[in-house]
Amino acid sequence: MIKFSLLGLTILLVVSCAPTSIAPPPVDNPATSPVRAEPHPGNTAAPVSEGRLPDDGSRHPLSVQSTQVAGAKLTYLSFDARNHTLSVVDQSSVGSQYRSAAEVTQRQKALATINGGFFTPEGKPLGLLYHNGKKVGHLNRSSSLGSGILYVDQKFAKPVITRRESFENWLKDEAFEPKEVLQSGPFLVEGGRAISGLKNEEPRIRSLLLWDGENHFAIAQCSAITLRNLAHALASQPLSGFQIEVALNLDGGRSADFNVSSKVSGGPLNLRRWLNKPVRNYLILTPQ
Repeated sequence: MIKFSLLGLTILLVVSCAPTSIAPPPVDNPATSPVRAEPHPGNTAAPVSEGRLPDDGSRHPLSVQSTQVAGAKLTYLSFDARNHTLSVVDQSSVGSQYRSAAEVTQRQKALATINGGFFTPEGKPLGLLYHNGKKVGHLNRSSSLGSGILYVDQKFAKPVITRRESFENWLKDEAFEPKEVLQSGPFLVEGGRAISGLKNEEPRIRSLLLWDGENHFAIAQCSAITLRNLAHALASQPLSGFQIEVALNLDGGRSADFNVSSKVSGGPLNLRRWLNKPVRNYLILTPQ
């Protein structure tokens, strides 16, 4: 009886000292988890997809198309962010490396190039830039020309458009590591609705980004039009097979420059006027 008790006690001690195989609860790390914008007044765009992007057969084709909006011609290159992504091309000064979008497309071996955000008369970016994780410029907190942020993270390389206030909150986390960032504005459409208070004078050529809030994007140029008319035209959903949830204005006028290579359906295309001037930065489209 005593021997049995000692044997039982020995077994009990061995089991209780064995290492556990139960995994600890997962930690929500902003560096590896999908980032969501904090609630912001008027920001009702569809949520960003979480986790690995599914191959569900709904991938948007890569193609150049055009349509009429409020009497102006809108030319756009639509793509699926599961197949392609956007990157920033910056220069040390305006025109120091590239004089046109066509030159960027050729030298960067990109599928397409469009001019980027605004810059000061001295040639400095009017807002924040990141390329390959390297920061250039500073966050523009005051002007509507910096109200939006195009953001691409390190892990998924999927573009997202958000308000600068949300992005600034993300930056407070030390684990947050942006890969590509371009600040511009104003917003033209959010949550599928036209932004109120936009100017209805000074028709100009417009460069812009379009997003359906999920995987479908477009880079676009519109012939001379006012911001208000363009916003309302886009909110009327003029693109076949593309629901515009968000539209963000880029630099325009004499900065507007849009080039598409011959590798893209509907290309080659070069929308640069002889009065155009060199710019500070560009966005390029490349395969994921």
